[in-house]
Amino acid sequence: MRKILLFALVAAASIESNAQSNRFEAGIAAMNRGRFAVAYRSWLPLAEAGMPEAQLNLGLLYQNGQGVDTDLEKALHWFEEAASSGLGEAHFNLGMLYFEGSGVDQDYTISMREFQSASTQGLARGSLMMGKMLYEGLGVEQDKFVATELFLDAAKSGLAEAQFAYAVAAQTGDGVKAPDRLFFLPKETDLGDPFVAYVWGTLAFLNGFRTEESTQLIRVAKIMAGERINEVESIIYRCIDSEYEECPTI
Repeated sequence: MRKILLFALVAAASIESNAQSNRFEAGIAAMNRGRFAVAYRSWLPLAEAGMPEAQLNLGLLYQNGQGVDTDLEKALHWFEEAASSGLGEAHFNLGMLYFEGSGVDQDYTISMREFQSASTQGLARGSLMMGKMLYEGLGVEQDKFVATELFLDAAKSGLAEAQFAYAVAAQTGDGVKAPDRLFFLPKETDLGDPFVAYVWGTLAFLNGFRTEESTQLIRVAKIMAGERINEVESIIYRCIDSEYEECPTI
């Protein structure tokens, strides 16, 4: 499974005082200039005072060894502190630590719980990772139909990797429930939709997800879609204009 990158630094949505805000933003500015030790010193007192955004960022510094020695135990601590305040990005990062077994014993049960918390707060990457675990049956009973629904939810947020994951599900038909009227079809009947796969694969490509696998999917889906491919340009424009609400689905 392709590794999901941890979230980058986030700006505080609401900070109690101007002094805190200024100090937090000073840390962001230092980080952007590559002055990680300065960023650390800016955020440490804020994190100790309970600001979840600063706690998240300290966790990232410790995880990446930026401005401090790499210390996954301290990274875990600060992610847990930030998550206890309900910060979705912190839940996601905790989920990734347990998913990969990075600094902790690998635990799919905990990682799924953390991804679900992130997803509940509207974090598309949380939905994507839940979908991947369900799709592959990692620590949970495999359910490709629910996984595909999660991919679609995340794809509609504009997350390119989720758009590609949905394209794969559309191409293979793995996540499609056969309509009742098709109950007589053999189990191996292909329920994939290459046109839908081509649309979402192209959207993923336009949004920056460009791998050998995605290029191959687009190429194959285009051939399989046949004459319908002539409609694709207008449909993609409509998809984007509607913020993905009017995209074709399986």
